[in-house]
Amino acid sequence: FIDLQRDARYEGFHLGMGTALTRNDVIVNHNVGGSHCQMNGVYVPQNQQIVDFHTCVEHKVAHCTTDEVFRGIMNDKAKAIFNGRIHIHPDAQKTLAELSNKNLLLTNTAEINTKPELEIYADDVQCAHGATVAQLEEKARFYLQSRGISAAEAEVMLSFGFINELLNDLNDEAVGLWLRPQLAKRFGREDTLSAQLTGEL
Repeated sequence: FIDLQRDARYEGFHLGMGTALTRNDVIVNHNVGGSHCQMNGVYVPQNQQIVDFHTCVEHKVAHCTTDEVFRGIMNDKAKAIFNGRIHIHPDAQKTLAELSNKNLLLTNTAEINTKPELEIYADDVQCAHGATVAQLEEKARFYLQSRGISAAEAEVMLSFGFINELLNDLNDEAVGLWLRPQLAKRFGREDTLSAQLTGEL
């Protein structure tokens, strides 16, 4: 639960590595004008793991902003659920809010259920939301393979690149230094490839 007061700024990063079942609930309240919520997240379940993310941002007052971006990569028979909701109350005029959820399915047996929601009761707002579900782009995979990169390596590099933008946006250097090797091990199952993804080679 995050309660934002006047001119407060919340920058959160949420990571779902996957377990037998993981449920994450995040509620953000814009209580006083001028506050900003920057909420990013990554979930990467594999095997038969399940990750469940539910976020709710309550814009109760005017002149507040939200930028929410979540990206997921599902492998094997993994399953993910993302339900993101931004609620604009009648008094929340001059709100600026965006919600984006992009997902990558690495196998035909992986699954994602995504539901981004905007519930707006004010008329002077700028809001947008969207979701995508896709598989790895064959042209990009072919390009990498034509440069001497194996099919397995190409898949790992493209997958890591899908979430790399959010990792680059991390403002806490210590968190980034810890996080990259963790995710690299998840994608690069060989030590050499993991080292390449983290820049150690």
